[in-house]
Amino acid sequence: MEKFRKYFTLEFTILSVWVLLWFGLGTHMTETFNIYKYSSFKDFNFFRSNLIFYIFLILLIFSIAYKKKSFYLFLSLYPIFGFIGSVTNSNESIYFNLHYSASLLTLILFINFVNTEKIDKKHLFYLIHYSTIFILIFYFILIIAPNLLSKISNFALSGRGEFAVTLKLSENATFYFPQNSNGASRIIIILTVFFTCIYSFLIKKKINIISFSLLIIIIIFASLNIFYESKLNILFFIIANLIIFLRNGNYKNKLYTFSLILIITLPFLINFVFQKNFDIAKSRLLSSEEGFFVFYNTNTYKLNSNNLNLDKLDKLDKFDYNKLDLSNINKICTNFDTSLDKFFSGRICGWEILIKLYFQDFKFFGNGFFEDRRVLKSVQKISSNSYIFALFNAGIVSFFVLIIFYVSIFFKMIKSCTIIKKIDNCKIIPLYYILLTGYLIVRSFFEDTLSFISVDFLLIINCIVFYNYFLETSINLAKKRL
Repeated sequence: MEKFRKYFTLEFTILSVWVLLWFGLGTHMTETFNIYKYSSFKDFNFFRSNLIFYIFLILLIFSIAYKKKSFYLFLSLYPIFGFIGSVTNSNESIYFNLHYSASLLTLILFINFVNTEKIDKKHLFYLIHYSTIFILIFYFILIIAPNLLSKISNFALSGRGEFAVTLKLSENATFYFPQNSNGASRIIIILTVFFTCIYSFLIKKKINIISFSLLIIIIIFASLNIFYESKLNILFFIIANLIIFLRNGNYKNKLYTFSLILIITLPFLINFVFQKNFDIAKSRLLSSEEGFFVFYNTNTYKLNSNNLNLDKLDKLDKFDYNKLDLSNINKICTNFDTSLDKFFSGRICGWEILIKLYFQDFKFFGNGFFEDRRVLKSVQKISSNSYIFALFNAGIVSFFVLIIFYVSIFFKMIKSCTIIKKIDNCKIIPLYYILLTGYLIVRSFFEDTLSFISVDFLLIINCIVFYNYFLETSINLAKKRL
C-alpha cells in the first residue's frame, strides 16, 4: 500500500501535470491576480488561460519539497533574462511577458522534476509516452482532420495556411485551438514515423491483417504530409524511412525493400493524381519562387554590393523599426531575395537582420519576447530559428544556454544510437525516439517553436524522459553482465 501510494503521488502527479500542460497550449495569461475570478472560477476560460501559472506554483512546491536540483535548472536563465528584457525593452503587457517567462520556467521545473532519482523512470516513461501518442491522435482527429477534409473536398492545391478550431461547450467553456499548416504537418509526420516503426517490427516475417491495415494508414498519413508541402517534413519522411527499412542489413529482406519503395513513392503519386490541375508554378515544392526550381530562376535578384554598408541604415530608435522596410532592406540584408533566401521562405534574410540589429543596438537581456516578429513584419520576413529567437528576444546568455540545452540532448541521442547498434533486434520505441530527437533538433534551426512553450518543446521533454529511462536501463544491464 505504501509503495502504491508513493507511486501514485509521484508518477501520476507528473502525468496529471503533463496532460494539463498540453491542455493549456494556445492560450495566453490574462488577469491572473484578479481575486474575484481566481476565487470563484466562474469563468472556465479564465482558468485555462492561467493554467500555466497554477502549474508553475505546483511544480515549484514539489521541487522545494523533494529538494532535487538537476543539470537542466541552468536553462532557467533563459526565461529570467527574457522577462527582464521584456519588462525593460518591450511595450507588451506584463501578463504577456509573464506568460512566456512563467511557461518556460514551468517546463524547466517539470524537466527538473522528472530527473529526480525518486521516480520510477520506466513507469514514468510509459505513462508520458502513451499519453502523448494518444494526445497527438486525438488532436489530429479533433483539430486537423476536419480542416483537411474541407480542403480535400474542395480540391485545394495544398494544405497550406492558418486556421483555428473553436469548441463551445457553454458560455464559460469555449476552447480555442489555433493551428497552422506547418504545425499540423509536424503532428502528421510524427505519427507517420511512429506507425512506420511499428509496421517495420510487425513485418519481420510476413504481412498479416494488422500490418496491412497499418500500411494503409501510413500511406494515407504520408500522403497528407506531402499535401501540406513542408519541405523539411517531406525530407524527414524520406530519410526516416530509409533508416527504418535499411538499417542493420534490412535491405536484404524483400518485404522491407518493397515496403520502402511503396511508402515513399505511392504518397507522391496519390498527390499528383489528386491535383487534377497540377501546376509547377503554384507548387511550393517545385516552383521557381520558393521550391527546388528557385535555383534555376534566372530572374532571382542579384544584390548590388554597393548597398551593403550597414552604416547607411540609421541606428533604430527604441521599438521604432519604421525605418526598416522593403525599400532599404538590401542595406542590411546581403541575402535579400536570393535563391537561397527564397528556398528557405525568407529565413536567411530574417536571421541576418536580427543578428545585425541585436549587435548594433546591443541589449544584454534582449529586446523582449517576440520582438523579432515585430521587427521582421515590416519587411515580410520571418526568423523561424529557435537560437536567434533566444538571442534577439532574451539576450546572448540565453542564446548560449539554449544551445547547451539542445547539445546535451543531442549527445544523449548519439549515446543511445551507439547502444542500439549493438542490439540485433532493436525495439520500436528507441528507434522512434532517436528519429524524433534528430527531427526536432534539426527543426530548431528552421522554426522558433523550440524556444518557448509549444508542441515541439513538449515533445523534446518526452524525448528527455525516454533517454532517462533508456540510458539508465542500459547502464543497469551492463552492470549485471559484469
